Amino acid sequence: KREGLDADSAPEDMFENEEAENMLTYLEKEIRRYKREGREEGLAEGREEGRQEGLQEGREEGRQEGREEGRQEGREEVLRQTVRRMLASGMAVSLVAEILEFSEERVRQLAGENSD
Repeated sequence: KREGLDADSAPEDMFENEEAENMLTYLEKEIRRYKREGREEGLAEGREEGRQEGLQEGREEGRQEGREEGRQEGREEVLRQTVRRMLASGMAVSLVAEILEFSEERVRQLAGENSD
């Protein structure tokens, strides 16, 4: 067994040695395994991040929808109150409908709904 390798013949000596070839094969397999594990970890992390972002977006959309529904309900309540006041002041259903550009049926519906 030699003590060291000559710089000019090192690559040849390494590849002629069966033990060195086995080590290279082992290292190549390990590198592939680490790459695969890294890829799998990256995919898992990416999925989790995507899931979290999706949940956050869903929550935000839900809040937006809730706010919009609340605004719409508020507008409807103001409209009901306005129609009731107009009718209570003696205005005819047909006149209220004409002013608000609603059908008479819609005016009656608004006037008849309970606010609770």
